Amino acid sequence: MTNPVVQKVNPMLTEERAKASFPVEELTYILDGGKFNTEKRREIEELVTKDPNFEHPPIQFMTREQQYSLAVKKALLVQQRLKELDMLDDPYASYFFRRIAMPREVSPIGLHWVMFVPTLMGQCSDEQRERWLQRALNYEIIGTYAQTEMGHGTFLRGIETTATYDPSSQQFVLHSPTTTSIKWWPGGLGKTCNYAVVVAQLHTQGRCHGVHMFLVQLRDESTHRSLPGVVCGDIGPKMGYHTIDNGFLQLNSVRIPRENMLMRNAEVQPDGTYIRRVSNEKLTYGTMVFVRSLIVSDAARGISEAATIAVRYACVRRQGEPSSPGAPEPRLLDYPVHQYRLLTCVANLLRTMPDVLEGRTERLPETHALSAGLKAVGSNRGAACVEECRRCCGGFGFSEASGLPKIYNDINPACTYEGENTVMLLQTGRHLLKCVERARRGEQLAPSDAYIRSRPTPQPKLAGGPLTADLLLGWLRWRSLSMLLEVSGRFNSFIEQRQAWADAFQAVSRRLTRCAEAHCILYVGQAFLDSAKAAENPKICGVLTSLCRLFLLNEVVSGAGDVQLSRSDLARCQDAIDSLLTELRPNAVALVEAFDLPDRMLCSVIGRYDGQVYEAMLQWARQSPLNATDVHESYELYTRQFLAGRSLAKL
Repeated sequence: MTNPVVQKVNPMLTEERAKASFPVEELTYILDGGKFNTEKRREIEELVTKDPNFEHPPIQFMTREQQYSLAVKKALLVQQRLKELDMLDDPYASYFFRRIAMPREVSPIGLHWVMFVPTLMGQCSDEQRERWLQRALNYEIIGTYAQTEMGHGTFLRGIETTATYDPSSQQFVLHSPTTTSIKWWPGGLGKTCNYAVVVAQLHTQGRCHGVHMFLVQLRDESTHRSLPGVVCGDIGPKMGYHTIDNGFLQLNSVRIPRENMLMRNAEVQPDGTYIRRVSNEKLTYGTMVFVRSLIVSDAARGISEAATIAVRYACVRRQGEPSSPGAPEPRLLDYPVHQYRLLTCVANLLRTMPDVLEGRTERLPETHALSAGLKAVGSNRGAACVEECRRCCGGFGFSEASGLPKIYNDINPACTYEGENTVMLLQTGRHLLKCVERARRGEQLAPSDAYIRSRPTPQPKLAGGPLTADLLLGWLRWRSLSMLLEVSGRFNSFIEQRQAWADAFQAVSRRLTRCAEAHCILYVGQAFLDSAKAAENPKICGVLTSLCRLFLLNEVVSGAGDVQLSRSDLARCQDAIDSLLTELRPNAVALVEAFDLPDRMLCSVIGRYDGQVYEAMLQWARQSPLNATDVHESYELYTRQFLAGRSLAKL
């Protein structure tokens, strides 16, 4: 977002930056994965910043059609630039190029490289990959992934779209038999993509073989007009994601070649014979884990942006009764309750999926179950923290100028897409129930589940010695195990009463979601502490450990009711939180600025690096289209006559 306000840095922010007790640049290197990555990212940011093609007025003042058109232009321009700079095969470089070039636009072609291309890689036969993959990688075709229907989301087996094989023509006939079978939500489906991987029920020789994937051409490659039998379009305005054309797709007996069924794991032969191959579960799990890791990363990014905006604003916003006559009003960040609200959000900025992002797939079934819960916890926490940051900014947080409503509206959908979060937690919970049974049989468990094999012990006491991070993690480990064993016992009692497995599972489902969340928080807390301890600089190690303790203490306090934490232990944890807020307060700005987010990426008037909030807010408001004229046309059309006593019904 360009802004004509150019002034010196607000002295209040300069003062806050000087309070840092650790080298901010070194923490930036850690967060980026090394100094080389930081320097590379900054080079990319400079390249984009100097490119006039990526400059434009604030999108908040554009119509949705203008926003979509701009997003298409920028998304394709990004691909063009990446190719020119030979960065297409560099995931790190291309990721950051997209981030800085499109900081507030969700790409209309995002699902092409997030879902469409990975699906072709993982589900196509070698021959099919040779035919289609390079065309997709070269953007000769643009695709999306069409699975969700109006009437079916997470319950995959309930999908109604059919793909019926016709041996006489060696074609599949894809059809949407009901209104609820219409594909609904896929990004880019409305107006952008000309191909889609369509998930449908496979019928051949009078038998249904369940859901399979089919490559379907939707639009003519030259004219982009919808092909016969294909009815597709945009689903309309949404709470967020205004720049992307989430779409609908109705297929009216659309015929595709037999070879367009993705045949890595199954095949229909020319005569209609169905052959199921032994599937590689790692490929199936791997795609889902990859997408979920992106969701968690996006949630963390949203928190980092919102926290940077809110903390900077809290340093320059003065409000409240002065401490003495003649003294200035206190800054928002001087209030302990404000510190708590913001610093606990900063503490939620965790790298929750290190093993997944590093590609370790030895235990993908277990990782798949854990990733479901982490997706839920990460996106839930992301949306909650961004909203908390917005509220911390008062009235300005309600303004689009703050950038916070856009961040919230773009992060909130992650709570429902790729699996509604309660369903995701239940997937993790189902896995945990199986782990309890396996532990009782003496079987080995994955490292993240290994504590389930421990014997139950009395509740650890938090009174007495220091509340170290390791002690707090031990308490959270005990809490998770205690809750899980209680729910498992209840579940088994229902089974012993001859209840059906599904009925017993539903009976404990509410409690089981809490177990799954506690399990994921334990994993996150351990990952956070391990990362803090790995910091070589003792000052960085110290501040990260303190932030980790704040995270853990807040989890202990918020989960006190799950296992009846004693009043004395609870009081001690509350006192420790107060002490940590005082300790971390001087580093608040340094912590968020370690994320090194340029103004171009924040797109925020109140989160500017220079802290000149009020001047920038006035400049931003003047750009409103309503201010193009002194008197709006509605005055002549309606207001003047109404004030003169004329009835509006006669106008």
